[in-house]
Amino acid sequence: MGPYLYAGTQAGLFYSMNRGVNWVRDSMFSYSTFIIDPPYIYAATEGEGIFRSPLAPNISWEERNNGIHNTFISSVLKKDSYLLAAASSGLYRSADNGVSWNLIS
Repeated sequence: MGPYLYAGTQAGLFYSMNRGVNWVRDSMFSYSTFIIDPPYIYAATEGEGIFRSPLAPNISWEERNNGIHNTFISSVLKKDSYLLAAASSGLYRSADNGVSWNLIS
């Protein structure tokens, strides 16, 4: 991960390549949470679902919502080999790095 810092905000995702001296705005989405699971960063958004990208400086977001019925995601986390995402419609689990999701609760 190097000296990179990340900040997910309602104004978008920002990253710094110089330990917070300067920040780059990377996206326009309103973020709930994000997790770093090298070599990727996963972001939960407020209305757009889950996105995955390689870590900075090569950020390139791809949507990861296959199987998610409500794209207002309040939280995403990694537990063992699973990704978990919480939405108002329930708890979703992915066993394939977010390629597909199953409602588990």
